[in-house]
Amino acid sequence: MQRLNACITLIVQPQPYGFGHAVWCARDFAQGEPVLVMLGDHIPLATGSVSPVQQALAMYERLRAPLYAVYRVPLHAVERYGILRGEPTEEARLYRLQQVVEKPTQAFAQQALRTPGLPEGEFFTHFGIYCMPAALWRVQAEIARDYQPGMGEWYLVDAQQRLLERMPAYLLEVEGKMLDFGTPTEYALAFRTLMGQ
Repeated sequence: MQRLNACITLIVQPQPYGFGHAVWCARDFAQGEPVLVMLGDHIPLATGSVSPVQQALAMYERLRAPLYAVYRVPLHAVERYGILRGEPTEEARLYRLQQVVEKPTQAFAQQALRTPGLPEGEFFTHFGIYCMPAALWRVQAEIARDYQPGMGEWYLVDAQQRLLERMPAYLLEVEGKMLDFGTPTEYALAFRTLMGQ
C-alpha cells in the first residue's frame, strides 16, 4: 500500500461542475503534458493478451492526436452517453472522428450520428479511455475563461469539440469488455461479472 500510495496524487474537485471541470482541476498536476484520462466509474477488462488501455496508448503513440477508445451501444441507450460519429479509415477498428454529441436524442442520433460500417441502430460511445494531447490544456483554458456555474455542466465534450476544430481526432474500437458503474443495473451487472457469475 505504501508503494501504491507513492504513485497516487489525489486532486479534489471542490464543486460538482462536470467532467470537463474535474479534468481542469488536474491541470497543475499535468503540467501541460499529454494525459490519459480514464473514467472512474468504468472498468476496462482485457479479453485478449493486450488490455484496452494498452491498445489505446499504442495507437496514440502512432497518431499523436486525440484518441478515444469506443464501443457500441444500441439506439435505445444513446441518451445516456456521449455519442461519437466516425468515418472509417484504411485501418481496421480505427475511425476519424467527425462529431461528438453529449446525450443526444434517439432521433438526432439516427439522423446525424451514424458511423458508416456499423449495423443499423448501433452507435459509438466512450469506453472510458481518453488519450489527450497537450493541446487539451489550451482549449480547457479557453473554456475556463468563459465558464460560469449557472451555465450548467462543463462537459469534456466541449474540449473534444474544440480540439476537433483544430486537429484530426480518432476513435479506436478496442478489443475488450467495459464494465460501467453508472446506473444501479450496470453496477449490479459489473459486480456479477467480476464475481464470475
